[in-house]
This record gives sequence, C-alpha cells and structure tokens, in this order.
Amino acid sequence: MKIKSLLNLFVFSFLLLSSSVSFSKDVTVRIVSKDLSADNELHQQYMQIGVEALKKQGINIKLEIVELTGGQSYKEKLPLAIMSGNIPDIIYDQYGYDKVMSDQGILEDLTSYVAKSEHLQNAMWKHNKERLKNYPYLLRAHPPRIRIGTVRADWLNKAGMSEPQNLDDYYKMLKAFSESDYDGNGSKDTFGLTMTGNTKRCDWIFNPAFGLGATWENNNGDYSHRYISENQKEKFAFYNKLYKEGILDPEFITDKWDVMEDKYYSGKVGMICGSIGLTMNVYQGKMDNVQGSNTPILALKPPANAFAPIDASKEGRGYMISALSEVKDEAFAFLEYWASPEGLITEKLGLPGVHHTVSGGNYTLTDKHPTHEPLFYEPNIPAPVETFVPAATQSFNYASDLVTFDNKFAYPEELQAQADNADNIYWEYSYKFISGEIPLSDFDAYVDTWLKSGGQDITDYANKILN
Repeated sequence: MKIKSLLNLFVFSFLLLSSSVSFSKDVTVRIVSKDLSADNELHQQYMQIGVEALKKQGINIKLEIVELTGGQSYKEKLPLAIMSGNIPDIIYDQYGYDKVMSDQGILEDLTSYVAKSEHLQNAMWKHNKERLKNYPYLLRAHPPRIRIGTVRADWLNKAGMSEPQNLDDYYKMLKAFSESDYDGNGSKDTFGLTMTGNTKRCDWIFNPAFGLGATWENNNGDYSHRYISENQKEKFAFYNKLYKEGILDPEFITDKWDVMEDKYYSGKVGMICGSIGLTMNVYQGKMDNVQGSNTPILALKPPANAFAPIDASKEGRGYMISALSEVKDEAFAFLEYWASPEGLITEKLGLPGVHHTVSGGNYTLTDKHPTHEPLFYEPNIPAPVETFVPAATQSFNYASDLVTFDNKFAYPEELQAQADNADNIYWEYSYKFISGEIPLSDFDAYVDTWLKSGGQDITDYANKILN
C-alpha cells in the first residue's frame, strides 16, 4: 500500500510537469521488462532481429533495453523508475502496477491498435481478447494459465494402470505411487502428490470433480462464493483422506515450486499439477536431466473432464505502451512484429544458430532449444516445426477443448481489504481441514467466520454486480 501511495503521488507530480519535458526526436524505442537485460548478448540479438525486420518495412528504430538499477527485484525497481519519471515506451508488468499507472493516465488504450493490427489480433487467444476489453492497455497473447496433473509414464506402467479417467482412478493411482518403491531406493518413502503452499495448483483439476465451478455460484439468482459451498466441504474431505493416508506430501504447505519440482524429478512424489503447454517442455527437459531420456512424462485428463474456469476479467501480466511516449506507433509496430509469421519463428524456435538452424526452408531444433523461452508471445498459431514434447501437446489439447470462463470480477478499492481477509480465512481453514487440525464438523463455524471476515461484504457486492 505504501508503494502504491507513493506511486500515485509521484506519478501525479510527474504528469503536472510533463508539459515542460522535451522529448528527443530520434526514433528510439525504450523497453523495460523483467526478462530483458541490456548486458545479455542473446537478448540483444533477439531484439535486433525485430529492429532489422522493421527496417525492411521502412520503420527505422533504435531499440534500447532499459536496465533498472539498484539491488532490489524488478517488482521493487519498476515503481521506483516510474516515480522518477523514467517511463520507457514499452513497459512489462506482472505486479499490478498497471492499475495505478492507468488511473494516472500514463498508459495508452491499445484497442484501436489491436483492431487495426495485421497479426496480433489473430495471435491472441479468446481470453486475451476478453481481458483486453476490460483493461485495454495491457497486452498479451498467451494460452490460459491452466494447471494439469503430470506423472511419469513408467510409474503408471509399473502400477499396472492406464491414465486415470475419474476421481476414483486418481485416488487409486496416487495411493499406488505412495505405497511403491518406484524410485528404487529400497524404502517406501514416496508420496502420491505434492503442491506448493496450498491446494491452488491442483484445485484446477479437482474442483470440477466436486461440482465446484465458477467463483460465484448462482442459486436461483442468489449468488454465493464457492469458498463456502457444501461441495467445498467434500473436497476438503478428499484432500484430508489423502493427507491421513500418507498420499499427500505433508510438506506441501511449506514447499516452494522449486522444491516441489525437485521432488517430482527425483522420484519422491508421483504427481504434481503443472502448467500446460510450453512449461511441460521444461518439466520433460528437467526430468530427462535427472532420470535420463527414457522417462517420458504424461499430462493427464482432469478427473471430471473439466478444468476450473479461468478468470477472463484481467490479464495478470503483459506489455503496455506509455501514453507519454512520442513513438507509440513505432512501439506498437515492434510488439506487432513478434506476432507476425517471421517474428513467431524466433518466438517459438529461438535464435537462429543458437536454438535452431535452418537449411533449405527446413528448421531443425538444437540441443539448446529446451532452454529457450519466448520473450513476448505464445500465440494461438502453430510453429513451423513441432516444438512441444508429447506431454505439452497433450496438455494443450485438453486445455483447448475444456477451457471455460469464470464469472469472477475485480473488487472496488473500498472492498479490497474485505476480499483479502475473506481469501486469507479460506486458505487458513483449508489447511486446517486438510491436515485434520480441525474436524470437518466445524465447517459451518468456518462459513460463519468467513462471512464475518469480509465474505458477507463481497457477497453483497457480487449480488449487485451479477444481478
């Protein structure tokens, strides 16, 4: 809150003075992103590809990567840079500062740019377009961030099982993993499942299995939050069963994502809930490094043949263009290029001669390709050569077929504290129910606490909005 207040103050002051600021007439486009470093040679090569491509279109720019100084993280550096008036033309944000900047008139509405774009509007996914309608300054072309269960194929074979199709199949599979010695160390010291800090990752696949869908459940026009649904109680009972039987790793409440992954690659857990698409490539690459190249992973169909609905209200991250920029058109042209067929070759295949080679129009991925991550987009357009491992393709197909939209919405600032309190109460009680610290018979008492801790306020607001 302190950073936000300071940001408001300084940005407002900057705007008052902006009329006296003289801009260079040189067509220099300045970009800042947590994933870009001016000192990184590969990043410079990457950016130069875009610069040279625009030059062929008659758009001459000099691309400057803005290096934020200081010992803090990008999350801390970005608002400080904005406060100082050092506002690049293209800004990447994933920490929510976009709302403050937008309120102060610093961000350009990109609706008309996208509508007139030759490539970008085709590269955006359906949910990206829906989110742009609500927040027209935050640009992204990326598949939905859906979590999916992933396991080692050899473990499933050792268990004598096929891929699970329903909740009972999942339970049997996870139980077999926890009672096995598939890692071959002579001890039954494995768990079927682990997560990171809470159950959010796996709720993506397990929520629908318990009839938990949209954030706000419609009961004949009376909306209530799924956090207090009776179906929630049934889900807690399922997780509690996994916990009591030693199937769910008890350290999941303290594990970070890197620990979770290490347990998966080393054979200490049989299943994690990972991200769809490109991230599956990373999982497979890391698994190969630890276990060898003969250990394919699988992406599993969710137990109720459905994922939890995704939030279509707002992008959590993306690129923006400063409303104060004197090179808005050039800045957008640069972003547009990476959605073009030519730009997508670099986005999907990486740098020529580093991550891929090309000969006679045929592309070949090098052994460094698994380390490549696109800097701008993962568009709804296929690559000129297959870049996904089978698990990634499998996860992508499931997500494309089964994605639905949530009815979640943003709360006004005056309700944010209540919303945060209600959210914290849910996760506090969630762990207590799962671990058995409190019995499920106390569910009604939890509901009462949730309502009194801000839940009733946001419920009243939801009924005004949704009705």
